[in-house]
Order: sequence, then structure tokens, then C-alpha cells
Amino acid sequence: MRQDEGREIIVTFRRERGKDDRNNGTELTGYDVFWPSGAKVGLAFDTFCKIGLRYLFGKRLPERATLRLLFHALTSRDGALPRTRPHRVRILCLRRDGPRLNLCLPDGSPTGIVFHLDGDDPRVLEWVGAADIPDGGEQWFGLVAVPWTPPTNLRRPEHP
Repeated sequence: MRQDEGREIIVTFRRERGKDDRNNGTELTGYDVFWPSGAKVGLAFDTFCKIGLRYLFGKRLPERATLRLLFHALTSRDGALPRTRPHRVRILCLRRDGPRLNLCLPDGSPTGIVFHLDGDDPRVLEWVGAADIPDGGEQWFGLVAVPWTPPTNLRRPEHP
């Protein structure tokens, strides 16, 4: 696979306790995901394991957080990482199985996160480069999650 300069999306995560769950002994924490416009992001998943939460938010779980998520495709598991100081790059892998992209940890073990090519938001699928991953193929990537605040307009409105 190829290495790129990175793609980004900005999304807001809002804690949703009603979606908390357990799967094979793994505690899952529920979050709804929204675009900056307030529209819900169409995803087949809405829970995250402890590792995923740490990758996204660090040690503290927010009730609400807007993040700039950077996706850096790598040529391999050991591909050169982008420089993102002071932010940490997390290595992950997407493995395609038909219309599904399974997210895997650095050791290759699968997570519960699966992107569906025929149902998830096309903007998210474009962000992860889904069209470039052949059936049976994989794409290693670096994920960077950066807290994001909308820019403020520094100009004062003119008053008559």
C-alpha cells in the first residue's frame, strides 16, 4: 500500500451511556458521533473499548469532545511515521473482508470496530481510503487525535 501526507476529518463525540455494553468480557463505552454541522455521522458502530478510548481521548473520558482526526496511510507496519509533535501517532490496521473493513490493533488483533462499505458515511470511508484497499488487503496507518476548537472571528461586528 502507499504512504500519504494524511487526511483529516473533524467530528464531535458525545457520551451516550445507554449504549454502554460488554462483549466477551470487554467493557464498551457508548458515544454518538457528529459532524461539526450537528448532523450525525453514519457509522455501523457506536461503542469503543478501553484502548480505543485512550487512543481518542487520552486518560480522561469526556462527556463531549470535538477532535481533528488525522489518518496517515503507511507503506507497512514499520513504515515511516509522520511528525506530529507534540501529538502521539497510534499505529492501526484496516483489513478488508468483502464489504467490511475490520480495524486491528498494532499486534494484528481485531477490534470490535468495523466499517461497512455499503452503509457507513461516504466521507468517513473516503477518510480511511476504503476504495484503495482491495478485498483481502490491508492498510496500516497512523492515527492522530487532536482536540479541536472552532476558530473564532477576531473581527468585531460593526455597529451603526
